[in-house]
Amino acid sequence: VMVAVPLVVLALALIERERVQRITLVPTMINFLINHPDIKTRDLSSLEQIGYGAAPMPPELLKRTMQALPHVQLAQGYGQSEASPFLTRSPAPECTSSIPAGGVNLLLRRLFSPIQRAAKNPVPEPQNP
Repeated sequence: VMVAVPLVVLALALIERERVQRITLVPTMINFLINHPDIKTRDLSSLEQIGYGAAPMPPELLKRTMQALPHVQLAQGYGQSEASPFLTRSPAPECTSSIPAGGVNLLLRRLFSPIQRAAKNPVPEPQNP
C-alpha cells in the first residue's frame, strides 16, 4: 500500500486532531517525529506518554525527545508476545529523571509477585484414579 502522506506527518496530524494521549513507537519513529518541522506547529498538548521499545533507545535520542516534548512522559518496555507482552518496563519517572548508560529495565512487580507465590506454594500434581 502506498501512502500519499509521510507517516510522521499523518501521525502528527492525528495526535492533534484526535487529542491522542498515549502512543507506542519504536525509537526510529520517535526520531522522525521529533525532527519533523511540523512538530513546531502542531498542538501536541494532549500527548501524555510515549511508550517505546523493540529496539535500543540511544541516550542522545532520549535526551532530544525530552527536550522536544518536555510535557510527555517516556516509558521503555521490553517483552515478547509469549509474556503478554511486557516482561520489563522502565516507568516514566525513571526514564525522564535520569538516563543511565544503556537505559534501565525494571521487572514488573505485578508479573513477578504471582510467580514468586506460585513457586512457594506449588499446585499439587493431579492424582490418577
